Amino acid sequence: MMPLSKTEAKTMNYLSDQDESVFPAEIAIAINVRRRTIYDTIKSLRDKGIVEEIKRGGMNFYKLKEGWKEIVKAAKKINNP
Repeated sequence: MMPLSKTEAKTMNYLSDQDESVFPAEIAIAINVRRRTIYDTIKSLRDKGIVEEIKRGGMNFYKLKEGWKEIVKAAKKINNP
């Protein structure tokens, strides 16, 4: 497994709680980082095969790829019994 930055981990945690794909600005606000940072973070997570891009109405939204949501939720349970 590739190491994750703190912002990547926060982004994954946030996305694991979402039922729909999310616009980057929403993620940035939710985890309290700058928009530029979230775009760099999303690119890194996409490059690692963790996040996928969904195009809607000419805009890009993001969500965890299949299987990752369950992995993140399981990790949360281990870390917060």
